[in-house]
Amino acid sequence: MLLAWGAAQAQPASDGDVAGTVTVMDGDPQPWIRAADLARLLGAEWVVDGETVVLRADGAVLTGWIGSPDITFSGRPAGERSLSAPIRRDADGVWFPLDAAGAFGAARVADDRLVAPSGRAFALRIAPAARVRTDPGATLLRPAPGTVAVELLSPGGDGAPDVLAAWVTDLTMAPLLAPWARAAVDAALADAGSARALLLVVTSLRPEQRHPGLSLRPDGMAATDPGARHETLLGSPDAIGPDAPWVAVVWLPTGARLDQPIEIRARATRATVTFRR
Repeated sequence: MLLAWGAAQAQPASDGDVAGTVTVMDGDPQPWIRAADLARLLGAEWVVDGETVVLRADGAVLTGWIGSPDITFSGRPAGERSLSAPIRRDADGVWFPLDAAGAFGAARVADDRLVAPSGRAFALRIAPAARVRTDPGATLLRPAPGTVAVELLSPGGDGAPDVLAAWVTDLTMAPLLAPWARAAVDAALADAGSARALLLVVTSLRPEQRHPGLSLRPDGMAATDPGARHETLLGSPDAIGPDAPWVAVVWLPTGARLDQPIEIRARATRATVTFRR
């Protein structure tokens, strides 16, 4: 059973008793839940003091530490325990593996249902984790809270290593990184309607470099050609240099979703990214 701690496990409620939906992030071996959402589900108070995280509910206290799976619990049974993964903190907040809820008597009764100690049932929405996989030349970045970007390194036209660096992010998130661009981004999104787009910024260590363009393959869809669907905002893809970045909008195929994996390829460098939760 996923959640097995606690002296008295909550009893499953019927579908009609669902109190709300809690979004958790896909993870292995457990989904991840924000400390704020976990506290709401448990009816608990939570405090972060440096690297120490404390949850208090119904006279029980859970104390844990960022970067460690070890916790102490003052409820029944009291003592030291280990979560399935270390508590972590990133730009989006403090995260617990979902089994932390079991210390207070919560019970996961199905993949998509969690029953709180109060007996109220919550639907679980398991969102895909924003991630990069495959090539070592791809790096996941979090340049601002709630914003995911990927860096792709690729050689220049003569084969020199790591000459070109491309950053790709969700176009709608661009104003978080560059507030001065909000008007231009809003205008582009208004013209796009329901279409989805990425913002591409390419720089180079050497002058007059040419970018090969991006090949996009949304999950379950055919790939676009590397140079297709680019709209240049600044510079030129054929003359990129240290002081001459190329900035472009990259339109996704019709029906593509940013909350599903998208494979991005620049020459031999490839990454699979989920931009939205």
